[in-house]
Amino acid sequence: GSLGGRMGVLTDPTNGMSREELVRQREQQTAQAMQATVDNQRKQREAQESDRDNKRTIATEIKAKVDKWRQGKKNMRAILSTLHEIVPPGTKWEPVGLAKLLQPTDVKKAYRKALLVIHTDKLPETASAEDQVLAQEVFDAVREAWAAFQHEL
Repeated sequence: GSLGGRMGVLTDPTNGMSREELVRQREQQTAQAMQATVDNQRKQREAQESDRDNKRTIATEIKAKVDKWRQGKKNMRAILSTLHEIVPPGTKWEPVGLAKLLQPTDVKKAYRKALLVIHTDKLPETASAEDQVLAQEVFDAVREAWAAFQHEL
């Protein structure tokens, strides 16, 4: 086979380094890559812990807010008719008047709709940690009120 007149200049890929120097260089590069991975994982873990601590602080404040909202609301109808006062911004909850909650079947419909609207999985992806905690607290409050409502029937 002819080379067709294209004779290239061969270059030394080792740049004249000995085998030991090449091995040392590769080990050093591997160690640096491993350290970078460890550093990155540490930063991620610290960010997660910080986020968890932040959520705990927020949760305490929000629980107090939800408890204050629940005060004086002795039944499921009162909870559902005032839900619009407490749901996180951006949720698609339309206020429901007490007149629309007279029949137990109406309460059940509103309850199911409320769960769908305030469930943390249904929040917009842009929802803050605060909104997520608020949605969870409200969700729990609505479920507790529903359990009490079922015992009244």
